[in-house]
Amino acid sequence: MGDDCIAIIHRTIGVNIKNCNCGPGHGISIGSLGKVLESKEDIVQNIRVEDVVIKGTTNGVRIKTWAKRTNGLVQNITYFSQYYNTRRP
Repeated sequence: MGDDCIAIIHRTIGVNIKNCNCGPGHGISIGSLGKVLESKEDIVQNIRVEDVVIKGTTNGVRIKTWAKRTNGLVQNITYFSQYYNTRRP
């Protein structure tokens, strides 16, 4: 089915995503956070997703994390989206 349509990885700050068509695949993902061993902290903040059509995906939007000892922060994530034909919106 493919991979993430849009992947927002660690150390991403201030991104606007607008007017996209997404699918097939895994939808829009933040992460995988905690996966990179060298990363002391995983920060994702100030992300805006607007007017995105998601079709034929396994997920709509999600945050993926790994269980490990690290500092992490995900904040100010805003979705103004339309979801169509997803298994898990």
